[in-house]
Amino acid sequence: MLSHDRSIATFRPSNIVIWMTMAFQGGYLNMVALMSCGKFVSHLTRYATLLPKFVVSENTVEFSLCLFIPAAFVTGAIFSAFLVDSRLIRERSPKYWVAFGSMSLCLAGLLGLGLRGAFGTFGEGLIEAHDFLFLSALAFICGLQNASITSISGSIIRTTHLSGIATDLGIGIVRLWTLKISRPDSVPSFIQI
Repeated sequence: MLSHDRSIATFRPSNIVIWMTMAFQGGYLNMVALMSCGKFVSHLTRYATLLPKFVVSENTVEFSLCLFIPAAFVTGAIFSAFLVDSRLIRERSPKYWVAFGSMSLCLAGLLGLGLRGAFGTFGEGLIEAHDFLFLSALAFICGLQNASITSISGSIIRTTHLSGIATDLGIGIVRLWTLKISRPDSVPSFIQI
């Protein structure tokens, strides 16, 4: 089902479906965070860029957010790396089921807590400590997902970053076009145009 290969030419339809589904999930998590607290969770460049601004302005809420969200994302990526990447490097079977099962359990837990009102009123903005916990959990899930798919795809796909997916799409379109022109018989049948 999932393969670890460094060549974009060996993408299988099943992998593309999985990556697109994961990209949808990453966008969905970002939208949930935006609608519930007014903040994105997978746009780490934003937090790194704004950190000095909040240090100077002494805005402790935004400063804390600029630290917690990236830290949670990186923690998720570290967790994934132990389950997937380090096992691939040591030529062991990656524990995809643990990585994706953890994401599912975290999401189910957040849903259950949210339905019970543990995170306050939906859409109230970033007010309480529970908002940081909620956003950090979503960022952890994004980091876990992104690192898992990045390891699986040989560092080609990052499903929580649209710029990476859009870049890969652009490169892929040109590669397919180039293959069709230079070697029409080498284009896989499922993507021949």
